[in-house]
Amino acid sequence: MTSDSVTVFFSYSHKDEALRDELANHLSSLRNNGVIDAWHDRQILPGDEWDGAIKDSLNTAQIILLFISSDFISSRYCKDIEIKRAMNRHDAKDAVVIPVILRQCIWTDEPFSKLQALPKNGTPVISQTWHTPDEAFTDIANGIKKVANDIRQKIKTAKQAQLDQYEAVYTEAIKQAYPLSDNAQTRLKRLQDVLKLSDTDIAPIVTRLTAKYGEGKRKLEQYRSEVRECIEDEGEISGFSRSLLDTFRIQFGLTPEEAKAVEEEELHPYTAKQDAIAQYQKVRAQAKIPIDEKTRRRLNRLQRTLKLSDEDVQEIESADNSAEESQHVESEPLPTIGKASEATGSDEPKSPLNTHIARYRERVKEYLADRKLSPFEEIRLAQLRQELGLSEAEASAILVEEQAPFEQAKAIYRDALNRLIEAGHYPLGAETQQELRQLAQELQLTDSEREEIEQPILDAAFEDKLPSEKGIDYRRLRDLLKAQNFKDADQETYLRMLEAVGREDGNYFRPDDLRNFPCTDLKTIDRLWVKYSDGKFGFSVQKEIYVQCGAKLNGKYPGDKIFEEFCDRTGWRVNQQYIGLDRKTFSTSAPCGHLPSMQMSVAVCVGFGGVLVGGLVWGFLFSHRDL
Repeated sequence: MTSDSVTVFFSYSHKDEALRDELANHLSSLRNNGVIDAWHDRQILPGDEWDGAIKDSLNTAQIILLFISSDFISSRYCKDIEIKRAMNRHDAKDAVVIPVILRQCIWTDEPFSKLQALPKNGTPVISQTWHTPDEAFTDIANGIKKVANDIRQKIKTAKQAQLDQYEAVYTEAIKQAYPLSDNAQTRLKRLQDVLKLSDTDIAPIVTRLTAKYGEGKRKLEQYRSEVRECIEDEGEISGFSRSLLDTFRIQFGLTPEEAKAVEEEELHPYTAKQDAIAQYQKVRAQAKIPIDEKTRRRLNRLQRTLKLSDEDVQEIESADNSAEESQHVESEPLPTIGKASEATGSDEPKSPLNTHIARYRERVKEYLADRKLSPFEEIRLAQLRQELGLSEAEASAILVEEQAPFEQAKAIYRDALNRLIEAGHYPLGAETQQELRQLAQELQLTDSEREEIEQPILDAAFEDKLPSEKGIDYRRLRDLLKAQNFKDADQETYLRMLEAVGREDGNYFRPDDLRNFPCTDLKTIDRLWVKYSDGKFGFSVQKEIYVQCGAKLNGKYPGDKIFEEFCDRTGWRVNQQYIGLDRKTFSTSAPCGHLPSMQMSVAVCVGFGGVLVGGLVWGFLFSHRDL
């Protein structure tokens, strides 16, 4: 018997022993090749308790063969013990029970009559239908072979899923610390016991990951130290530093991708600071000088949002003020003599109407400095129009004239965006987005105006294209969500995500599947969920809750306390118990972030090991920056 042989139990009447032996001979090929391991009561050794031996084998067999004949049905032991126990295990899906019809008899009223019998069509072995008994036994053997191979495949798939789960946890543990701490080793041993894996099962995983991450982690930390030294000295990676780091990378045996990931992590605080400074400078450059109290309050809010210190802002504004003063001196015109008429533009006095129109126009320009009229500004303009005695038509014409350049700029930008989408540039790539930003700057459009133009156009393009890096069709998911059929949409999400990583229904997601999940597809799925749940469901909603619970977006397990709080808030844990798919709430009455579940919470959030794996699975997904 090999480790993956399927155990087969023969339940028969001793009067049919000759036919049992004949079938055993036909199954010898399966037995010799390790497909099955057959047992019957004639294998009980002298001195063994026969009733206990039979029951032990009956309770552990994966296939139970019932040899049907009038003698078998009339046997009290077969009927009260073996048939009864066999059917109980069949109903519990613990074993496959196969009636083997040996001789003609009345068996259609028996409890096993509902089962598919062998040989085919339930034709007895002893029958004129078969040319020889060998023909019937061969048919039976082929049927048993098929069932045994199905069981072996299911066991293999389940075993691989358990190994994948163990490998995911072990990978994260060894990445965090090597050698493993006593606490980590204890938790891994508990997980091994939960998954029912032997030391032999996990040995290849431990050996491979230790070789990969044990020494690899030390080299990564050495490279990180060199990167930090370069950045601390220069605030960036200069050409000289690049040459040094490339040499170190080769010496440490790191891939370009590993080195780039370390550099991005270490550079992030610096690049984030520079991006914040650039954003503040851009907004301040649009402010009217001198800065009034209202504008200063708005800039202060922006400063807090961008997490800039007072020293950062003082340095920015000092540099800007110096540049403005320099520009003012250079552009100041030389004084003229004897040309007072040119300074005023005319010696003739203006008419009262022209004066009123000019005054109204100046006020409109002042209010349009931030490109939009607030409700209060509209009220003040209406009062000013009445004071100046202007008609509604005259005031409206002035407003249209002053807004015309803005509207023309918006029209140009809107047309350019539509043309890009029509030319097949959706979703917008990084280069296309940069070109659009440059165009917006040239047209002097604010970020809010850009968003106002882009939102309806990109929304329509999204609904039409439903972009996917893998060519996946998300129309069914969209239609299910639009119809508020969240249960089927949850299943559809799971299936399409499996498709995106090249796996099939019933498979588990591996760590790299979610860590490297296609960004375009992830955003498409999330956007559909957020849109049709009015912002209540979606991965980005779950991610926000995850962070609020104290988790870090580093793809690592956040710890039991944080993950349990996350599951409590999303409704995946009720009364300190993780719930299954049958207890999920597939409506907007559910807590925020309750969906999608991707079926993963059902698959992995069970027991000690499942909680840890579940936390890792969602940690991998939420670590996507584009989510």
